[in-house]
Amino acid sequence: MNTGHLLDQLRAAMDTIDELNQSLSALKKERAAIESQLKDAAEAAGVDSFSNSRISVSLKEDFIAAYEPDQWNDLVKWAADTGNFQLIQRRISTKPVKELIDNGCEIPAGVRLEPTTRINVRRK
Repeated sequence: MNTGHLLDQLRAAMDTIDELNQSLSALKKERAAIESQLKDAAEAAGVDSFSNSRISVSLKEDFIAAYEPDQWNDLVKWAADTGNFQLIQRRISTKPVKELIDNGCEIPAGVRLEPTTRINVRRK
C-alpha cells in the first residue's frame, strides 16, 4: 500500500470518528435532557422509580467529591501527611515537567520524560 492511499484512509477514518463523536455528543445531550425530565417527574409524583416493558429507571441520592481549587495545595499536603494518597489521582502533567527542565530546575526523583513518537495530522 502506498503512502497516498494510507493518507486517504487516515483522513476517512478521522472524518468518520468526527461524525460519530458528533452523534455521540448529541445523544448524550438528549439522554441528559430525558433524565432531567424523569427526575422532575419523579419529584412531582413523589416516586423514586419508573418502568415499562422495556426499561426501568430508579433515582437515588448520592454524593460526588469536590474541592475548593484555592485549597488544592493544602489538600495535597494533607494527603501526603496522612498517607491518604488514594484521594489524589496518580498522574503527572508533561508540560510543567518540560517547563521545569527548560528552566534548569531539578525535577523530583522518580519523574522522567519517556520518548514517544507523535504523528501530527492536518486536514485540508
